[in-house]
Order: sequence, then structure tokens, then C-alpha cells
Amino acid sequence: MLRILLAILLVLHGAAHLMGFVKAFGLARIPALTTWIGKPMGAAWGIAAVLFFAACLVLLVGSDRWWMPAALAVVLSQALIALNWHDARFGTVVNVLLLMAVIAGAGVWDFRARYTSAVVRIEESTRDRPRHRITEEDLAPLPQPVHRYLRATGVLGSVRPRNMRITFEGDIRAFDGPWMPFTSVQTNGFGAPARFFWIDATMKALPTKGLHAYENGQATMLIKVLGLVPVMEARGPEMDKAETVTWFNDLCIYAPAALVDPRITWAEVDDRSANAIFTDATRSISATLVFNAEDRLIDFFSDDRSAIEGGRSKPMRFSTPLRDHRMINGLVLPGYGETVWHRPEGPFTYGRFTLLSIAYDVQPSERTTYQKGRTVSALGRVADSHVARQAEGAELLFPRSEDRPGTEDLVGSKVRPGLSSVGPWPMERSMRPAPPEQQRAMEFKRWFFQDDTARWLSQANRFLLLATFVLLMLLAFVWLRWW
Repeated sequence: MLRILLAILLVLHGAAHLMGFVKAFGLARIPALTTWIGKPMGAAWGIAAVLFFAACLVLLVGSDRWWMPAALAVVLSQALIALNWHDARFGTVVNVLLLMAVIAGAGVWDFRARYTSAVVRIEESTRDRPRHRITEEDLAPLPQPVHRYLRATGVLGSVRPRNMRITFEGDIRAFDGPWMPFTSVQTNGFGAPARFFWIDATMKALPTKGLHAYENGQATMLIKVLGLVPVMEARGPEMDKAETVTWFNDLCIYAPAALVDPRITWAEVDDRSANAIFTDATRSISATLVFNAEDRLIDFFSDDRSAIEGGRSKPMRFSTPLRDHRMINGLVLPGYGETVWHRPEGPFTYGRFTLLSIAYDVQPSERTTYQKGRTVSALGRVADSHVARQAEGAELLFPRSEDRPGTEDLVGSKVRPGLSSVGPWPMERSMRPAPPEQQRAMEFKRWFFQDDTARWLSQANRFLLLATFVLLMLLAFVWLRWW
């Protein structure tokens, strides 16, 4: 809703600036403007209008960089208002509102850059790890419940993933708070454990951003309202241990092939459950996996996490009941899960997660998917400076290689209209090795179009940039022609 209101404000403010251009060049009578406006000044009003319109379009396509043209527009607009104070002074109020939005937008962009840079780091660090195909010999030492689970899931013959990217939508709440809708994207690395979880939520009608970061055995959590005001922050040994449990939980549920790992010690509890101890460097965590009669994972619980209640951290059992299992890219995975704290007075569900998409072995160059020849997001929109499309009823094609799962939109083969994006890139696709000269060209293209310093130059935004440039050239021509 705030995005739409901001877009409307940008359009209206841009339209108001067009009045100066129209008056200067005599295109129409503007009774509201009583002072004389020369053609050079009129062209400047037109440029400000174009910048406001460009900011609106970039905002609507889902780019976090909309604030850049908006900031230029606000500065130019206020300078013009100062020169035409009698007629345009009330525009200062709008510029103040837009300046506040620009500051918030810049804060979100800067905050999210921590996530995007971490994702690139994970992708680069896991790219050269050896690939291993799961065989019967890998499954033989495992307890029978785990053995049956991995076989029923379909990991036999698949390649053990090196990293994973997942997107969710759902609701989350604190012990004393209401449910808050959210969308999220996370990237996990399975060599040296790493997990970066970005969340877009709405708290008391205000956009709220959050980042859980876990790398090199250390974890942090930071939640900011409007991407600027910190409302929750956590770090320290308890947080480190808790995120290790969360990372292992992700591995058990969504990357079962990665359970073939010498750092995991297994013990059979009974015919339908098994205990696992994961040891990384000097830290160990334990969890119990519970399976149903169809050998599907239906619950995971651990006593190695702590909940924050009343401002204090308390050891509390954590579990993730699962359901809605289905075949996804050749693996049977759950489509829905909950996160639960087991308090003395009873279980408390604090998170509800619906799986939207999943991809394994994501590489830096694998950030596109194809819909009948057009680059689109499998979620309908991409939030980090990529193509923004709503494709109701459009079939998605997901090319994949022969030796690893590809990607799939779990909502079905159709893109649901109205889904909010969680970015930061479109769904990945598999690519076969290219000749060296093509690889060099791909490296340059990736640097120019997808590096953090220039990622906003996606297809949609390149078009907007070109359109803005053409309009500016036309205004400059008119300025010079009528000078």
C-alpha cells in the first residue's frame, strides 16, 4: 500500500512540474503560475518531471534503487521552487515527504546490500567445491529411519548440493505480538556452514526488514523498521548456537542429500525417529528427526535453541512440524512448515512458512529463468533491480541440467498474480559449460549487469534508463532550440 501511495505522489508531483515546462514553451495557459518562466527554466522543470516519473517507474518494477532518480529530482525540484517561491512554495511540503521516503529507500538498499554481497560470497566460495553423487555406499552406514527417508525422498543418484536458495511467504509473530505477513529469501552454504536470511515483513502497517546472518560460526540478527530504525538485535554465543540449529534444520528439510556428511553422528531412536549430532569446529548441536509411515520427515525438534521472552533469553525446545509433501525437482519435499516454541504452558507457534521456490548449486551466472523466450521472475516480480512482471496464466519453463535438481515454482506451473517478490534475483537455471571465449564474455556481462555496483541495469531498468535519456535529450534540444 505504501509503495502505491508513494508512486501516486511521485506521479502527481512530476505532473505539477510539467506545468512549468508547458508554461515556458507556451503549450497551454497555466493560470496558477503568475510569474514569468523562461525557456531554459522551463526545460529544467521538465527534467525534474522526467526524473520523478522515472523514479515512479523504477519503484513500480520493484527495484530498490528508485530512490536514486528520486533524490536527484527532489534536489532539482527544491532549487526550482526556491527560484519560483511565490507560485511553487507549497511544493516544498511534498519534497520534504519525498525526502523522507528517499532516506528510507536508501536505508533499505544499503541494508539489503549486506545480504546480496553475502550471497555472492557464498556462491563464489562453493562454486569450486567437488561434486559428489549419492550412492548406496553413502546410505549404508545411516540408521534405518534416515536411510529410508533419503531413499524415499529421492536423493539416491542425485548430486550433493553445495548451496541452496529458498523463498517463502507466511506469517510470523513474537510471544506478545500479532501475526505479521512476510516474504523471505535465504541462501545457505553447505561446506563451511553459512546461512543468510532476508525477510520483508509488515509491522504495525510499517515495512520492516530483517537479516539473519550466520557465517564462520558466528550469527547476528538485526530487524529494522523502514530499513532504518533498529527494533531488535541479537548476537553472542547463544545466537551462534541457535543459528547452527536453524542451518541444520534447513539442511534436514530442504537439502536431504547434504545429510551425507561426516560431521553428522547418527543414532536410531526407534523405527520412526533418529537423533543427529552435528559438530562444526568446537560447537555441537543435536536434533531429533521424526518420520511418518511413508518415510517423510514430519517433524524436527532440538533443545539447543533459546527463545527471547520478556527481553531475556531462555532455553526452550524448538520444533518444525511439516506437511504438504510433494515432488519438487525430483525430490519429495514439504511445501508447508511451522516453527514452534514448546513453553511450559504448551506449544506456541510463532512462524508459518509456505515454500515458494527452491534452487540448488546456485552459481553467480545462473540468475535467469525463461518464459517462452522472455526473462521473468518465477514469483512474478523481482525486488532487487530485476525484471518486474505479473504473468497471470503464463507457463514457466525451467531448463535443468542432467546432474542436479533445477528450480521450480512450488505454487504450480503458473505464476500467481500479485505475489510480492523476495528477490534478490530471478529463479536460477542450469547452464552447461561454455567455451572459454564465451565464458570470458559471460564474466564481463555478469560484472557489468549483475555486480552489486550495477545490478540495477536489468532489462526493465535499462529500458527506463534509455527512455529517460531520450527524454532528457529531447528537453535539451528544445532548450537549445528556444534559447
